[in-house]
Amino acid sequence: MQRQEEGEPIISKEEAKFRQFHLMRNNNYSPNTASSVGSSMNGKKDLDNSYHRGNNILFKGAPPNLVSYTFFYEKLVNVLLIILTKTPSWCWSILLIVFILIVFGIPLAFLLRSGNSTTIWHVLLPCFCVFIGMLLFCRLVLFKTKRWETLHDAHVNVPILNNFYEPVVVPNPQYVNQRNGNQNNVPGDDNNDTTTSSISNEKYYSKYKPRELQEIYYSNGAWRTTCHRNNVIKFRGINIPAKTPASINNTSETTNANQNQKINEYGYKYKRQKYASSSIPADKFYSSKQTISFINSPFPLNEAHEHFQRLSNYGFNLLRLTITWEAVVHENPNVYDLDYLSYISELIDIASLYGLYVIIDPHQDVWSRFTGGDGAPWWTLDAAGFNTDDSSLHDSGAAFLHFLYDGNDVPKMIWPTNYGKLAAATMFTLFFGGDTYAPGIYVSEDYAKTVIDNDGDGSNGGNNASDDTTNTKVTMQQFLQYHYLQFIDIVAKAVKDKPNVIGFNTMNEPSNGYIGVNDLTKRTFPMPLGAMHSYFDGMRVGRGESIRCKYYARPFIFRNIVTVNSSGCSAWKSTDHDIWYKLGLYSYVGGKGEDGKMILNLPHYFSMRKNVHNNKSGSSSSNKSGGVHGSSNNHIDDYGENDNDFMDQFMVPLFQKIQRLITKHNKRFIVYAEPFIDVNDHQHLSAPIKLDTNKYAWAPHWYDGLSLMFRHYIDWVAIDDEKEMPVVTKYFVGRTFRRILKHVRQSGNDKLHVVLGETGVPFDIDSKNCYEGSTMALDRVMRAIEENDLDVTLWNYFPNNTKEIGDDWCGEDLSIRMKDKNRALMSLLRPVVFEMSPDFQIVQQKFDPSNKAKKYELTLRQCKIESTSSHIIYIYLPCFHYSNPFIRTTFGSCRDYDRKSQLLVWEVMQVEDLSRDITLEVVNGAL
Repeated sequence: MQRQEEGEPIISKEEAKFRQFHLMRNNNYSPNTASSVGSSMNGKKDLDNSYHRGNNILFKGAPPNLVSYTFFYEKLVNVLLIILTKTPSWCWSILLIVFILIVFGIPLAFLLRSGNSTTIWHVLLPCFCVFIGMLLFCRLVLFKTKRWETLHDAHVNVPILNNFYEPVVVPNPQYVNQRNGNQNNVPGDDNNDTTTSSISNEKYYSKYKPRELQEIYYSNGAWRTTCHRNNVIKFRGINIPAKTPASINNTSETTNANQNQKINEYGYKYKRQKYASSSIPADKFYSSKQTISFINSPFPLNEAHEHFQRLSNYGFNLLRLTITWEAVVHENPNVYDLDYLSYISELIDIASLYGLYVIIDPHQDVWSRFTGGDGAPWWTLDAAGFNTDDSSLHDSGAAFLHFLYDGNDVPKMIWPTNYGKLAAATMFTLFFGGDTYAPGIYVSEDYAKTVIDNDGDGSNGGNNASDDTTNTKVTMQQFLQYHYLQFIDIVAKAVKDKPNVIGFNTMNEPSNGYIGVNDLTKRTFPMPLGAMHSYFDGMRVGRGESIRCKYYARPFIFRNIVTVNSSGCSAWKSTDHDIWYKLGLYSYVGGKGEDGKMILNLPHYFSMRKNVHNNKSGSSSSNKSGGVHGSSNNHIDDYGENDNDFMDQFMVPLFQKIQRLITKHNKRFIVYAEPFIDVNDHQHLSAPIKLDTNKYAWAPHWYDGLSLMFRHYIDWVAIDDEKEMPVVTKYFVGRTFRRILKHVRQSGNDKLHVVLGETGVPFDIDSKNCYEGSTMALDRVMRAIEENDLDVTLWNYFPNNTKEIGDDWCGEDLSIRMKDKNRALMSLLRPVVFEMSPDFQIVQQKFDPSNKAKKYELTLRQCKIESTSSHIIYIYLPCFHYSNPFIRTTFGSCRDYDRKSQLLVWEVMQVEDLSRDITLEVVNGAL
């Protein structure tokens, strides 16, 4: 086999011609059609700034031409949102007065002048009264903004909000150099009311003690205790993000399976910003891609006790701990950072001292730091043929990187638009469906040598990997999945003996990439945000063309027209690396090679098909159209529109491989499977039916879209992302949120444990930085969660957050903690059931932090009768809200409230009538 440049995908000429012939045949495309289109360029029509559609071909003229994908209704929404978000409240009063004067004042003056008093008294005046009544009803009932008594008090007594649960830190020399720690000194022990850091020179004092870590097991979609009569454990958790490197370390201890690979240094061009993140200077972003270190991300070990004590005080009992693929294997394939794994191991050990369970989150967003997010290492892109040596991915428009943005105002929440851009969409397509949608595309020999299927059954990725890689081609899907599973495997091995680790996510917010896109001429994002163009436009600019398109600084808010890839650079290492060009999705006509015009040959190439099945003979089988789509291992019988096709065909096999890997190290580990993100379809997907209730759980995500995307909170307006329409009035907003989260809870098919893996609110809503809007927005979300009895891990806790850098990632600011300051504790700290008898189910929980009474209501219903005479319910009752709790129950008694652990014990006797609901009410003070 001829040696290729490192990272260059390989495809034989004969195979390319074979694929091209059949793909053109399936789409009714022929070279004659292309010739006719190309010849029209010499005719009378000037096609440089126009589209030509015919026989599934989209022709676009010479760059830079203007492309527009904005609909008329979106222009109206643009005007409406500007009015809603930019108009001060006092302006609404003036506008209302002007409106009343115009509608009623002018007719009244005219009638008075004409002397027609009958019309005034019998028509105009009653209409005026009805109109005023409607305005008062809307203002006082439908659009009433409830005054928060507690927030008003918070402004007077700010230290209570900031320091209520803070551990007091006192230097203590006797704890210096005790890195291994003394496990006998358990934090919060009855004989020792102080929490001691065993690996630092500081001692943490807290009057609140952590709750005990229990031995639990997973059965039939629920976590249960091995003691306490198999009580059910309920989780209230928080995400601990570690998306960006903590430092650049040239001497990090690693184990290298390929010592012959060298670290290259390059010189690059950079734009105005000084830092890519708080720890990585912009001029080192690309040159340090092999020498970065994630040790001390999210925080150093000597600070871990303080943070975990605080989170325990907050009432959290679950951590979703971010570990990125890049953090473990950043240098080269099969080169693992053992120092980082040791750091993670110690961090999890410290968390166990504070009663905190852990879900390992293999985190990514839009594939990688080099494609505008985080997750995968640089060499995954290099293997696919992308250029990661400089800023070409950003400059070409194949990705958007915040720190390379030229403007002064980086658009908020623009990073999700990368899902539809060339780099991320290509990588997800290759990862999940490379064997089907990129047949004949192989990694270079150097990368192929890193793929070793030790199990021999393909469980480490791909279908055809073998021990003898010298004579075996490795497809992109096999390469990517093999190394991703190796990453999962080594992390699982590092944490296999941790009693508080309960499972692994599969992958955070994966994308279907191009798979399922029915038409490549559609725009890449559902709402106008950033530079708006189509999927095919993204392929064009990634190859070096330039286009002009409309640019939206915020969702629906138009700013100007921009030129994408004005420098004409390519995202690929060379045009020979362009995978989609090799597969014949587009070609050039009307000139020699790339001097011609690029046309789209196969706009429906990525449409989902159904009935994919293995062809054991390995021969190519034609479908009903007489063509082939896929590798020699698969063939597709027909087109399909089933939304679950992608989940069943491409994701479930990955779920199963991950489950086999992690249970190999610890049979107690559970797979928290996540659905994929389809930016063009916001429906909540249900878990696949075939997932075993004793091996899998379900972890979808949901956010309040209006608050998140627009950084604005209006209590009577929200977006229904299921129906894709606005909702007005507080009543309908609350009902909509409850309905959406009910569907989230039911997405586990009523058999899997469902954890809302991410939800939260931005804290850069308020310009005055007092967090009133964020506090009320968080309360609105948490009410809907509680009424649906959902376990949740909020996004996020990032203690290094500042007003300037936010969460230090893509301009986000969702952390409940800043440096030396807590945020939104009034809504964050809420009573919640931690442990309950399996004989009972929660009907609803309600908590109102907006008034001084802080009323909490818990309604239970017994679902079965057993011989047990009494049942125990453990409730977290925060002292932050309840300095003097008054408790009333309709059944049973509250026998104990431990203020140190903040646990209320409710003992419920046997209920003979199963239809009877029992209630507990708690208020601060007299009821």
